[in-house]
Amino acid sequence: MAVCFDTSAPTERHTDFADYKANRQETPEDISAAVPDIKK
Repeated sequence: MAVCFDTSAPTERHTDFADYKANRQETPEDISAAVPDIKK
């Protein structure tokens, strides 16, 4: 199994496409709460 996380720094997609993730919904709370356990 592999898990990948975005970096906190802007990527090329952010600089080349200003509307990147513009219409994406916020992360559901249950997923946000589970991220620390996933990273362990």
